[in-house]
Amino acid sequence: MGVLTATYQKPDGSPARGQLSFTLTSRVVADDGSGEKLIVVEGPIVAALGGLGDLSVELRPTDDPEYLNVQGTLAYNCHESVDGRSGKVFSILLPAPGPWDLADVAYFESDPGVVVVPTPGPTGPVGATGPSGAASVVPGPAGATGPQGPAGTNIHVQGSVPTEGDLPPTATTVGDAWFVEATGDLWAWDGARFVNIGQVQGPPGPTGPVGPTGPMGPVGATGAVSTTPGPVGPTGPAGPLAVNAATYVFSATEPAAPAVGLIWVGGV
Repeated sequence: MGVLTATYQKPDGSPARGQLSFTLTSRVVADDGSGEKLIVVEGPIVAALGGLGDLSVELRPTDDPEYLNVQGTLAYNCHESVDGRSGKVFSILLPAPGPWDLADVAYFESDPGVVVVPTPGPTGPVGATGPSGAASVVPGPAGATGPQGPAGTNIHVQGSVPTEGDLPPTATTVGDAWFVEATGDLWAWDGARFVNIGQVQGPPGPTGPVGPTGPMGPVGATGAVSTTPGPVGPTGPAGPLAVNAATYVFSATEPAAPAVGLIWVGGV
């Protein structure tokens, strides 16, 4: 057996009133399992609409293997009597196993005064997770600004040490820090241990003014004597006239006639 459901509503969405009856279209022969063949004439099975215009009725599938159809295609004749409209008849097939919704299996033209609304079935199980899609090349939207973080700890530079191993074993205050000269990193005390903050360096400052000229330094030591001759100097001016005392005659008075080859030098 299976369950047939339906919901009838008026055009304004309000529930319809009435009933439906279901009758097999032909006699059938059923096998009860004992080898005996039984003639079965089903119906009519009457189902009234509920307060929401809904119905639920249990019917045997028209292709039930226990039926041996002897008079053509087996179906149900549905006699509809809804909101004063009676006599409407249509045929339906109910293939096993069910359940069925009348809006899916009924063969008839729609009545403009009544609408058959499909009845939702139970939710199916969650399907398997599909494969991951290709990575998106479109950036997602910017996230919301996060809350303001807690105030940071002030850094108090205490000095510098040659290496990390020369840091003091502990510090007095959280934020006390020392520069490690070997790396230039700043290490700060967090209350339990020293943490490497890394390079702490501001932006380059402007070029300072030119300083004053320094005092002259002392005279340096005399260098070694050069072994390379200097360049030839220019020719000097003509020197004074030389006098040979052995040749010249010195006299207080000019002689009347100096000897040949002698030069008189007066005023001596």
